[in-house]
Amino acid sequence: MRKTASNISRISDLGELELIGRGGMAEVFRARRTSDGRLVAVKVLTEEAMQHPNFVRRFEREGETLTALDHPHIVRGLRTGVVRGRPYLVMEYVPGASVADLVQHSGPLPLARALALTTQVAQALQYAHGKGFVHRDVKPSNILLADDDHAKLSDFGLAKLEDDSSVTIDGSLLGTPYYLAPEQISGSPRIDARADIYSLGMTLYFLLVGEPAFKAPTIPAVLTRHLTDEIRFAPELYKRLPEPVIVLVRRMAAKQPERRYQSMDEVLLDLAWARGEADEPCPCTLPADRDFYLLDSSAEHAPVRRWAEQQHLHLPLPDSPHHRISVEAGAVLFYEDEPSSEIYWLESGRVEVLRGGRRLAVLDERGTLLGELAALRGSPRAVTARAISDCVLVRVESAELPHYLAEHPDVLRALLREMAERIDRGNHQVAAAEETMEALRRTLTTIAAALTGGDMTAPEAAALLRQLSLFDATIAQR
Repeated sequence: MRKTASNISRISDLGELELIGRGGMAEVFRARRTSDGRLVAVKVLTEEAMQHPNFVRRFEREGETLTALDHPHIVRGLRTGVVRGRPYLVMEYVPGASVADLVQHSGPLPLARALALTTQVAQALQYAHGKGFVHRDVKPSNILLADDDHAKLSDFGLAKLEDDSSVTIDGSLLGTPYYLAPEQISGSPRIDARADIYSLGMTLYFLLVGEPAFKAPTIPAVLTRHLTDEIRFAPELYKRLPEPVIVLVRRMAAKQPERRYQSMDEVLLDLAWARGEADEPCPCTLPADRDFYLLDSSAEHAPVRRWAEQQHLHLPLPDSPHHRISVEAGAVLFYEDEPSSEIYWLESGRVEVLRGGRRLAVLDERGTLLGELAALRGSPRAVTARAISDCVLVRVESAELPHYLAEHPDVLRALLREMAERIDRGNHQVAAAEETMEALRRTLTTIAAALTGGDMTAPEAAALLRQLSLFDATIAQR
């Protein structure tokens, strides 16, 4: 590994910089302070990340936060500065790996060790919350291990003051999909300390089980499962884990913030109970019932963008009593990015349509057909459908549909008419897309000629393409 980066000069009061890691946003060096010989870590924003104002603000926020916090279980920020126009942060050096690395290498942690590490992180968050900061990205890879299993919470780049409205989502997600709280996924404008409680609960699950609570073929599907699925423990874990631990994890990971612990003080009380150091649970603890898991069906923090009516077919309901099913609120009919051969008619109730953890539509019209295209094509679903009230539906396997249509020619005619209209709309969309691509081709040709002729610099070209939302400006720096 190279000792120093060619484009980083010496930093005052630091010896030679040794590169020990590099991510998409920063390089991390190890160095020794010349004033006292102490080993420190130096985080420097990359030149590529400098092209993104959001990355710069995030990096500066981490420096401001870490230098304002002083706790034994938080990586301490020592000072900030700028070298060759790039901001840097000097932090205490933690020689150990992260708990994510530990679990990946050694498997699930013993119960006592998992609870001890979680307690240390909870104490760190209790302190940060007391200072008004919300971390917003608690996860195993952000928990470093020093000597004697001393946990250190790191990466406060997404941290913010609870009353700071300047940090927004802007339609994109901030945080790590496997540990994000539902309100972060849904785009709530207000994220408070209870989001950290959810993420820490998900982290504890990972330490105990060895894998995230929710897995799916794609990241959008993972995000949706945070909204739709319960945390589940395999039967052998129910035998191995004491009931207080099961209750603790489920309460921390409740879908609705008001159903979680309301503070890290309460979490720490039940961590003591789970460790056997307290005879009784926190007075706030409720039975571990299904209400812990259900996201509020009104979902006020998730604005509904109703799809155009043509997105859903409204056909006569099949007169098939043996196909009629009843489902409770919270039941998932099918998941995005997963295959399913079933088609549903909605007879009564309300069904929400989700993609990537965001609500796209709420369906409540009798006769609405769900999942017909993916089932007929045998392709993965494009969306997730979940009941948000008790529903009655008619469920038909795609293989049965031809027989049903043969017996109901009026439904067949309506289906064929709708398919023809969809093809016509698709043709118009393709024609519009072709015109857009031709205009784009001409624009790119002009920019390429300007670059070749020296009439435009690479950063200027990157800025122009970024305005077209087609380009990651970091490429121009490579």
